[in-house]
Amino acid sequence: MSPAAEAPENARGILRRLSDVPVWAEALLWLLVIAAAVGIRLYLVHLLPIGLWSKDAGSYAYSAFRWIHTGVWETDPRRGPIYSMLIAFCGKTWGGIDSLMLLQHAMGAAAILLSVFA
Repeated sequence: MSPAAEAPENARGILRRLSDVPVWAEALLWLLVIAAAVGIRLYLVHLLPIGLWSKDAGSYAYSAFRWIHTGVWETDPRRGPIYSMLIAFCGKTWGGIDSLMLLQHAMGAAAILLSVFA
């Protein structure tokens, strides 16, 4: 048998072994993937402020920051008020914009868990 013909057979054998992974190994692999994603995100938080992660972040955050500092709410006409209200809630409740990132991650995790188990 030629080496080119052996390659698909070798790949099938590897995939067959990977499909029968013990539950503890699969759970460990998922924990490693989650830890890597969280670690990368935490590293990025220290490199670049969250408000600079997006080009249009200011248009959402300006209303929230203005309300927190002056008590006046003025929504950008290009944006709806819901996300700005979430930013204001996080800023007022927990005193920082980092809490917004944590809340968004928690909501994303909850959405994934609900989609899997509901």
